Amino acid sequence: VWQTITLASVKSLILWITSHWLPSLVFSLESIKSIFNVGVGVMGSSLLNTLSQKLCSIVIGLSTGMRALGYYTQADKWSVMGTASLSQVVTASFLPVLSQFQDDRERFNRAAAKMNRFTAYVTFPAMCMLIAMATPIFHLLFGTKWDASIALFQILLLRGIFTILTSLYNNYIVALGRSSKIIVAELVKDIASIIAIVATLPYMGLSTPDDPTQGLRIMLWGQLAASAITWLVTLKMASNLTGRGSGRFIVDLMPYMMQGTLITVVMLTLSNVITANIPLLCAQFAAAAIIYLGINAILRSTIQQEMLQYIFYRFIKNKKDVKL
Repeated sequence: VWQTITLASVKSLILWITSHWLPSLVFSLESIKSIFNVGVGVMGSSLLNTLSQKLCSIVIGLSTGMRALGYYTQADKWSVMGTASLSQVVTASFLPVLSQFQDDRERFNRAAAKMNRFTAYVTFPAMCMLIAMATPIFHLLFGTKWDASIALFQILLLRGIFTILTSLYNNYIVALGRSSKIIVAELVKDIASIIAIVATLPYMGLSTPDDPTQGLRIMLWGQLAASAITWLVTLKMASNLTGRGSGRFIVDLMPYMMQGTLITVVMLTLSNVITANIPLLCAQFAAAAIIYLGINAILRSTIQQEMLQYIFYRFIKNKKDVKL
């Protein structure tokens, strides 16, 4: 508890110092009214999302016991760390930019198309690489005691792809001032999640001495399906609000999804050849980077070119200028 309070306090202090803003004792009803329509939608969606996330742990603990819950918690903790971090880094900065174009639908759609491709460019290789590298990562960090969590971790990462894309589309909806729509999407997700839990509950306790998480995998495949349904509903909402067809949103994702699948196959093939953890991780990362960057260079990906230019000018050229 104190760790959480301390972290929040330090974050607030840093924000106050760096932004040169401090809270005052003045209360403005007009300010609340101006952000109420957007704020209530975002808060309601976040609340429902938190309740939904905790539901799985409660059901697992009650139906399968603490051992299975421990395997799930370990997998969920590390997958959420990757998914949440990537979602925040990739999509958090999009909303202010999109809000500038909310009254210019053509510019908004051009920005949305670029954000779709950028998010896909980063998300698919990152998540696919984590899925393929899951076993050596767990063995390197924990030995073999959490091996039963590895398959759960991989399924949760697959679900994380839909989570990130849904978060991206939610930004479009909020930027257009229709945040109440994301509560509808969250309700769809919660209902689909509950239905999936009920449907898989009879199988949740399945286990063998060699496979203690057999039933949990079935449950997580159901949750993956629920996340996919939520993504489709959110995609349809974003498509209707922007006037940009759902097919065009999907086309933005396809090249990077196919490349992510390719590097996953290559990396898993390497795991059958190399057994030592560190050499395997190095080989997998190098192979994935060469293949992914190479294919996008051949295809002359605009997103990759802009990213490499940004990295060059931000981290390399600036350092050289400082030395000079």
